[in-house]
Amino acid sequence: MRLLMLCLGLLLLPQLGFSESMWTIRSRIMDRKDDIEKMKQEKLVGESYDAVLVFLPNTKPTEEQKKLIAAQNADREEAFSALAKRKDKTVLEIIQGKAKEIYEDSPKGFMFLDKEGKWTAKK
Repeated sequence: MRLLMLCLGLLLLPQLGFSESMWTIRSRIMDRKDDIEKMKQEKLVGESYDAVLVFLPNTKPTEEQKKLIAAQNADREEAFSALAKRKDKTVLEIIQGKAKEIYEDSPKGFMFLDKEGKWTAKK
């Protein structure tokens, strides 16, 4: 039954505006979520005003952490571009909306970088 539902879902994706590659990108983003949330809790990484993950100053991320964040940012960029095309919006509009959503959905204490380069913890 589960396999049947998966197959039906994959058949409907193009009709819903999602390509298989968009589905794959979303899956990779979600697969990294727990590791990134942990890094945010540890104040190793935060979110920038343009929905990009950034290491906080004076932190010493491992090579593995650097690769994880680079991969997440690359997938976000690709997803934002695809979403902009699908919704007939600019990438900037998608980024601004996503940055706002990330901020609103984040718990208190998570770090955010504003346009002026100032880090603040969500209150």
